[in-house]
Amino acid sequence: MQKSDAMAPPSILPVCCLCHQVPDEDAGSPGAWTPLQDYLDRHHLSEGALSLSHTYCPSCYVEQAQAWHLPQVAPARSAA
Repeated sequence: MQKSDAMAPPSILPVCCLCHQVPDEDAGSPGAWTPLQDYLDRHHLSEGALSLSHTYCPSCYVEQAQAWHLPQVAPARSAA
């Protein structure tokens, strides 16, 4: 059984309001974000099957933080 088969998708999925990517732990690298449609296709879901919550992906946040003169936030470190 593959990891993606064993894990159910979340019922609320954060989506970047600028680039429309979602966090995807199954994408192969920690912290990876992937296009929403690719995520839906890979998990055999329709957009109506999930509730979407708007956020910013890390790269869009950096761009917006610079544009809005916000403080830069250090990336979260995983507890290893």
